[in-house]
Amino acid sequence: MNGVELHFVAQGSAAPLVFVHGGLDDYRMWGEEMAPFSRHYKVIAYSRRYNFPNHNFPCVPDYSAAVDAEDLAALIMRLKLGPVHVVAHSYGGYAALFLAARHPDWSAHL
Repeated sequence: MNGVELHFVAQGSAAPLVFVHGGLDDYRMWGEEMAPFSRHYKVIAYSRRYNFPNHNFPCVPDYSAAVDAEDLAALIMRLKLGPVHVVAHSYGGYAALFLAARHPDWSAHL
């Protein structure tokens, strides 16, 4: 997606909910939340482009939360999720806000 690999895990069904991790974390930080939320949602936890286990190097000079938001938008499109609920932590919240501002039709609830 967007020329980079984004590892993710998915669990459950129904309305999609995407977990966006913080700065030094990766998709694994949401491990304990996956099962409870998957009872009511299709839960997707992914790793942002420079986080484990992705191998997207070297870093682009204009990397920012806006770039992460576009990666998330590409993931949403690729998985055909439509509007999503977003749960974000720390720096991931910054990316989620860019997603909501740039793609308001895809971010149902932040």
